[in-house]
Amino acid sequence: MVETNHYARHKLAGNKQRLARWRDVNKHKIKAYFGICVIRGMNILPKIAEYVFGYFCGKEGIKRVMPKNTFAEISQFLHLKDWRQEPIS
Repeated sequence: MVETNHYARHKLAGNKQRLARWRDVNKHKIKAYFGICVIRGMNILPKIAEYVFGYFCGKEGIKRVMPKNTFAEISQFLHLKDWRQEPIS
């Protein structure tokens, strides 16, 4: 979770508006994120949006746990180890 927050801030540094909207993830958001990933794995749908607005989760299930945009942002910036330590290729 710490590395995800570091990476998001680094990537968004040039976009002040988007950086201002970024909310650091915490253990609850990460647990919810991986829970949604498990549900997605058990019920495969063609698009991420269908999990939030589709038949499976449109009944307030996942929509109450995490908005679609939050899920997409965590997916974009998720890092589990220090990205600054990776070798440059």
